[in-house]
Amino acid sequence: MLTAIGRILGRQALKMRGNTEGTIQDLDHEYLHDLRVATRRARFALNLFKGDLGDEMVSNLRKELKWVAKG
Repeated sequence: MLTAIGRILGRQALKMRGNTEGTIQDLDHEYLHDLRVATRRARFALNLFKGDLGDEMVSNLRKELKWVAKG
């Protein structure tokens, strides 16, 4: 299960990282959109795996990601 969680969250982290520079430089609105989508997907996945990761860890990670989704 932890391998699946790592892959899902890792994939979203790569998408976030890949869209960060384009968002910062305001190259295209799609960079920001894709960054927010990846963030929402990661937050949703964290909720799904709350039982495996623990409430405190999930809560902390979701808080860290929340500011990106609000943008």
